[in-house]
Amino acid sequence: MMNMQLHHSAWLIALALLGCDGQQYVNPGTALLTVSHDVTGSKLVEGCNYVPVLQGSQIQKRYTVDDALEALVTLTRSDITVTFEGSGAGAPPFRATTKELENGAVVDDSPPDGYTVELGSGCVPEDP
Repeated sequence: MMNMQLHHSAWLIALALLGCDGQQYVNPGTALLTVSHDVTGSKLVEGCNYVPVLQGSQIQKRYTVDDALEALVTLTRSDITVTFEGSGAGAPPFRATTKELENGAVVDDSPPDGYTVELGSGCVPEDP
């Protein structure tokens, strides 16, 4: 009887070890918003966020660019949208897909006057 219990215990341990090889979680992608001042080239915002994994999930993060301009980043599983409020509110929303970010950074064609806006990936968010 004792030998049978040891045999079953050994099998359970072996099965547990087989089920635990490799990564056991979803590794979410990231999106990096960079806003730079055209004249000085200085980076005013470098904000990194996780891209939501679940279909229908959404994350929003607001960044202060300077005293007169804010950027609102809205991330979904497939799209990232940056809208501007304040002095640059006339700029159209900047949109990129997460697939586009897999190929490298995407630069906004119509950023607020005096700024360069870019979305990239491969960053490490500060907040989990």
